Amino acid sequence: MTGRPAVPAYSRHSTLMVGAMCALVAALAFVVIHYLAVSSDTRRVDEVRLAEVQADFYLLRNRLGLVEQDDDQGGFDMIAGRVRSLVHRLKTDGHGHNVLDLEGSFASFLRSAHLQMEASARGDTKLARQIENETTLVESQRMERAAKQLKAEVGREAAGWTAYASFATAVGLFLGATLVMVLVSGYQRRTMTLLAVRARQQALAASERRFRSLVQNSADVIAVANDDGYFTLVSDACREVWGLAPERYIGRSVHNMVHPDDAVRFRQFFEHGKGGRETQTATQIRILATAGENRCFQVQLNDLADDPDINGMLLTFHDLTERIRFEEELTHHAFHDRLTGMPNRSLFMDRLSQRLLAAGAESQPIAILFVDLDNFKVINDSLGHQAGDSLLVKVGERFQSALRPSDTVARLGGDEFTILLDGAATVEGAIRVARRIIATFEHPVFLGDREVFFTGSIGIAMSDESQSDANGLLRDADTAMYQAKAQGKGRFVVFDHSMNVQAMQRLEMESELRTAIEQGQLVLNYQPIVDIPTGRLREVEVLVRWNHPQRGLVPPDDFIPLAEETGLICPIGYWVLYHACAQLREWQVNFRHFRDLGISVNVSGRQLYQTDFVASVRAVLAKFVIDPHRLKLEITESAMLNDLEKMTEVLQELRNMGVRIAIDDFGTGYSSMAYLSRLPVDTLKIDRTFVRPLGEDTRVDGVVRAMITMARTLGLDVTSEGIETNEQLLVLQSLGCDCGQGFLFAKPLPACEITLLLASPRDEPVLAKVTV
Repeated sequence: MTGRPAVPAYSRHSTLMVGAMCALVAALAFVVIHYLAVSSDTRRVDEVRLAEVQADFYLLRNRLGLVEQDDDQGGFDMIAGRVRSLVHRLKTDGHGHNVLDLEGSFASFLRSAHLQMEASARGDTKLARQIENETTLVESQRMERAAKQLKAEVGREAAGWTAYASFATAVGLFLGATLVMVLVSGYQRRTMTLLAVRARQQALAASERRFRSLVQNSADVIAVANDDGYFTLVSDACREVWGLAPERYIGRSVHNMVHPDDAVRFRQFFEHGKGGRETQTATQIRILATAGENRCFQVQLNDLADDPDINGMLLTFHDLTERIRFEEELTHHAFHDRLTGMPNRSLFMDRLSQRLLAAGAESQPIAILFVDLDNFKVINDSLGHQAGDSLLVKVGERFQSALRPSDTVARLGGDEFTILLDGAATVEGAIRVARRIIATFEHPVFLGDREVFFTGSIGIAMSDESQSDANGLLRDADTAMYQAKAQGKGRFVVFDHSMNVQAMQRLEMESELRTAIEQGQLVLNYQPIVDIPTGRLREVEVLVRWNHPQRGLVPPDDFIPLAEETGLICPIGYWVLYHACAQLREWQVNFRHFRDLGISVNVSGRQLYQTDFVASVRAVLAKFVIDPHRLKLEITESAMLNDLEKMTEVLQELRNMGVRIAIDDFGTGYSSMAYLSRLPVDTLKIDRTFVRPLGEDTRVDGVVRAMITMARTLGLDVTSEGIETNEQLLVLQSLGCDCGQGFLFAKPLPACEITLLLASPRDEPVLAKVTV
C-alpha cells in the first residue's frame, strides 16, 4: 500500500519556530528600534535644552549687571528659575557627573550672584567687584565648561543611539522579512506625520516671521508683560521712543516707568485688564524717557494669558506727545497774540465776562484800563512794520513792571492794549496803575540804532449796576481813552456816562468829516504875515476851515484833532497843499510885483512820516511852477520829537529842494538848543501865549528876548503869532523880531480879500490897509 509521504513534524515545527522566532525577533527588533529612536530623540531634546541653558545663562549674567544699575531683581529671578528648571530636567534624564557639576556650579553662581547684588545694594561696590572676580566669574566659567562637556557628551550619546537604531533596523529587516511591509508602512505613516508636522511648523514659522516683521517695523512699542508687570518681550520701536535697546527692558517693571502722578491710575488700569474681565482696555499715561522728557502715550492692553504663544499681557504704546503738543500750541495761538505772547481779545473777553459774573454775585466792582499808543501809526509808517512790531513787544514788557502778576494784560490788536485788574477795584487803585504805566512810557526805547519816544493814552472804566456787560465795559474804557487823547495824549481819563454822548458826537463828526472831504466842504483862509520893521506883506499862512452845511464855519480846533486821530489829516493836508499852491500861482501870475510872496502851510507829523510825502510836495510845486523857496512848511515841536532822526532826514530832503521849514508854536513843547541845532529849520514862530502878556509882564518879555537871541545865534528868522495890540508890536520891534501875524494886521481872510490886498502897491504897509 502506497501513500503520499508525510511531512516531517520537525519540518513544520521548525517552520513554525522559525516563523515564531522571526516574528519574535522582528517584534524585539521593533521594540529595540523604537527604544533607540526615542533615546536618540531624547538626547536631541537635551541638546536643545542645553542650548537654552547657555542662552538663558548669558542673559542671566547680563541681567546681573542691570540689577546692580536698576535695583530690579524680578527679571533676574525669573530667568534664574527658568535655568534651574532646565538643569533639573537634564538631571532627570541622567548624564553622569557632568550634569551634577553643571547643577553644582549653577547653584554656586546663584549664591555668589546674590551676595554680589546684596553688596551692590548696600553701596559696597568694592566688595561686589571682589565677589564677582573671585567667585561669580569662576563659577560662571565652571558652569560654561560643564555645559560644553555635557553638550558634547549628549551629542556623542545621541550619535551612538542613532547608530544603534540604524543597525537594529537592518537586523530587524533582515530577520523579519515577513514583517517588512508592516514596518515599512508604519515607517511611512510616521514619516508622513512628521512631514505634516514639519509643514505646519514651517507655516507657523513663516506666519511668526511676518508678525515679527510687522511688530518690529511699527512706530508703536509693542510689549508683553507677565501678571506682575515685568516685560518679557519689547519691540525694537522702544529704541526710538524710550531711548534704550529692547533687551534693556526685559525683566523690567512697566509700573516703574510710569510718571508718579499716573502710577496709581495705571496700576488700577493694569489690574482691571487682567483676569479676563476686559478683553481690551486703553488709557493715557506719561512715561519718562531716557532723555529726561515726559512723553505721553495711549496704552492699549489685551489679556492674552490663555494664548500659549503670548502667555501674558499684550501692551501697545502709541506716542501722543507730538499730537498733544500741536493741539496745545493751536489752543495757545487761539487765545494769545502771536507777536507779544499776551492774551488776545477772545481770552480777555472771556476772563472779563467771568470776573463780571463773580463780581456781580459778590457785589464787588472791577476795573479795566484801555491803553492806546499815541502816534503809533507815524512810527510804523516811517520806520517800517518790523520796527513797529518791536515797539509793541517792548511796550508789552513795560506793562509787566507796572502790573501785578495776577492782573491780565491783553493786546486787542494794533497798538491797543487792555488791562483787567485783579480783585475788587477802586477808582483810586486804577488811577495808581494808570500813573505807573504812563511813568514807564516816559523813557525812550531803542529800535535798532534809533532812540524813539512814545506815549500812551489810557481810559479807565469801572463796573457798576448800570454796566455789567463785558462789551459795554470795554466800550466805556475805549471812550475814556479817546477823551484822554483829546485832552492832549499821554494821560488817563476815568469814564463817566456823559462821555457816551460825546463819543456819539465824535463818531458823527468823523463820518461828516469824511463826507466833507468827498463833497468839497473844506475851504481855505489866508492870514497875512507882515515884516515888522516895514509893515509890508511878506507871506500868508494857509488855514483850513470846514464849511458845514448845518453848523456853518467850523474852526480847525474842532476838527483837526479828530482828523489827526483818525488819519484823515493826511488827505486833508494834501488837499490844503494842492489848493494853496494853485492859489499862490494865480496870485503870482496876476500880481507880478508880489512874485516873491511866500505861502506858509501847516503840516502834520503823520504827513511827514508818509513815505511819499517829499515826492508829493515836489510834484505839486512842479505842477504849478512854483519856486520851492516860496513855500514854507510849519511843523509843531511835538511832531518832531517822536523820531528826531527820521524827522531830520525828511526835513533835509525838503530843504535840499529849496522848501523852507518853520517850527510852529515854539515854546510850548520841548524847546532845546540841542535839537534845534540838529534840525534843518529856517524860522521859529513864537506861540501866542508868550506874545499876549508882552508889555505887561517883564518876565515874559525876558523869555521872548531869550527866544529871539537863541534864534539869532542859530541863524533863524523869528515870527510872532497872535499880535493884537500896538504895545505888543512895539515890544517885538524893540526885541528885533522879524515878522508877525495877528488880528492887529488882519484876521484870516478868504482868497478874494487877499486878492484885493495884493492889488495895492507893493510898498504900502499892510497895517494901513487892513482892519480887524
